[in-house]
Parts: sequence; C-alpha cells; structure tokens
Amino acid sequence: GAMLAVSLVLAWRDRAELRVYLREHWREIVWIEVLALSLFLIDLGIRAGNPDLWHPSKGGEKPMDFSYLNAVLKSTSFPPYDPWFAGGYINYYYYGFVLVAAPIRLLGIVPNVAYNLALPMMFSLLGLSACSIGFNLVRRSEARRGGGWWSHAHTAGLAAALALVLLGNLGTAQLMYSGLKQIGTEAGESVRSFVPGMGQAARGFVRYITFDRDLPIALDQWYWDPSRAIPPAEGEAGPITEFPFFTFLYADLHAHLLSRLLTAMTVAWGIALLFSLEWGRRPPWPERLLRFFVGGLIVGAIPLTNLADYPVYWFLAFLGAALAWGEGSSGLDALL
Repeated sequence: GAMLAVSLVLAWRDRAELRVYLREHWREIVWIEVLALSLFLIDLGIRAGNPDLWHPSKGGEKPMDFSYLNAVLKSTSFPPYDPWFAGGYINYYYYGFVLVAAPIRLLGIVPNVAYNLALPMMFSLLGLSACSIGFNLVRRSEARRGGGWWSHAHTAGLAAALALVLLGNLGTAQLMYSGLKQIGTEAGESVRSFVPGMGQAARGFVRYITFDRDLPIALDQWYWDPSRAIPPAEGEAGPITEFPFFTFLYADLHAHLLSRLLTAMTVAWGIALLFSLEWGRRPPWPERLLRFFVGGLIVGAIPLTNLADYPVYWFLAFLGAALAWGEGSSGLDALL
C-alpha cells in the first residue's frame, strides 16, 4: 500500500512525461507483458498437468522443500523452526524460501496451491531477467543506428530468455540416437560408437517411422537422462547436469532453483554498473557507495539462498566492480 501511494504521487507529479513515454513506448510495454504472461502460462500448464507434490517413483525433494516453505511461513522469528527436529531451527540456506513466502503471506494463498504458483512465477521472472540482460547488451551497440521499435536488441532479449528457461543440453538427442541405434542393430551385431553407428541409426529410424519397432526408451528417460548426461565411472555416482528447464519440469522448489533470480541479478548489476559510467567521468562518492551497497546486498544474499553459487557469482561481481571502479566504461569496451 505504501509503495502504491508513493507511486501514485510520483506518477501524478510526472504525468506529462509519463504520457509521452507511454505514447512512444507502448509497444515495448505490451511486448514485455506478453512475454512475462506467456512464460508464466507455459510453466503453469506443466504444473496443471502434474500438480502432485511427490513423484511416485523418483521421489524428489518436494517434501523437504514444502516443509521448509511452511516453516518459513509459520515462524514468528528467524531462523525458522526445523520441521524435522522439534526444538531446533533450520540448519540450511533458506533465504530463497523467504523470497517465495513473502508474496504468499501477502496474498494469503494456501501453501500447497502457492507452491505450484511460485514455480511459474520464478520461471517467468527468470526469463525476464535473461531478456533484460540480452536486450541491454545488444542495445548498447545499436544505440547509434536507430530504426523501428523492434530491433536486434529485442531479438537478443527474446533469444536469451528462451535459451535460459526453455533450452537445455543435447541429452535428449543423444538418448534418441542411442535408441535408434539399438533398434537398427541386427541380431549378433554389436551397437557401435557414434560415427560407425550412423548406419544402424538410419536403419533404426526407418524401422521406427514404419512402426516396425518401438524405441526402447522408458517414459521417464526422456526428461531424466539429460540431467545425467555425463556417464559415470564404474562405482561412482553420476554427475548432475541439470539445467533450468529440467528443474522447473521436475518442479523441486529447491535452493538451486530459488537462487537463479539472484544470480541473474548479479550479472545484470555488474553490466548496469559498467553501463552507467561514462568515459573519463567518476560518479560522486555517495552515488558510487550506494551502487556497491546494492550489489553487496544482491551478492550477499546468494550464499544464504544456495551456497554453491557463491564463488562463481562473487567473482563475476568482483570483476564488474573492479572494472567499473578503476576504468569506467573503457573496461567494458575492452571486454567487448
């Protein structure tokens, strides 16, 4: 309510400028709203198709995630109580659940319903974050060229959004190729490696499209195998090759999903910091300190959300801050 009141006051004060801005940029405003809603509806459709918070055969981490979310929602002080250990508190990086719990409490949504709404919300916001980063990186080099409202920057933003939240690795293509090789192998013939096996795969493809043979691939392999794309050595646990779309598809509201927005925000902050500087100009100290304070809040929230992300994104933030502090925009120009 306070934010709404302040926004209305500012909007009324600057109503002439806002009217001009809306008239000139209404297409971009509509485009970004359509993109946000489309991404939300894509993942909402996935959740509507399988809203259960437990996988009957593969289990998953939803019971833990849901219990921690409920603990954050119900705790009257922090750290939240531990739902698995009476009298204890959550000994885990739980800040991502705070970010999700805040709108749940404000809107008064039942937690088990809110769980399935939080996932498409994060899906949409992550796509918008990637869109903003891709758009602004390309818009910088387009600024002198002009043109219509749709530009290469819009294409780059859309491509970045789709690449981050929808695309994955080639594990599914590899899975299908292996399946085609299997059904294309004659009795007594060994299944060969990639290049020598192309003939077997072609033979298997013909058998498959003519309904002579079915692919020997279980239903769960289509989404599970790409998340384990690197074959493990004998006796070792397979390395996990999850990507955002798999995480949203499997729908564990886990720390590595909740941290995606903060990691994208870290990248955006570093880029914005460099873009805000001009050649040969150093902003006044209060402005510089405020910018670094905001960056510190973003980066500092990452280990509280997902500890494993911290080293990589701390380094990226440090790199952007060092370039901005020492070189101005010339540091970015050198990188580009």
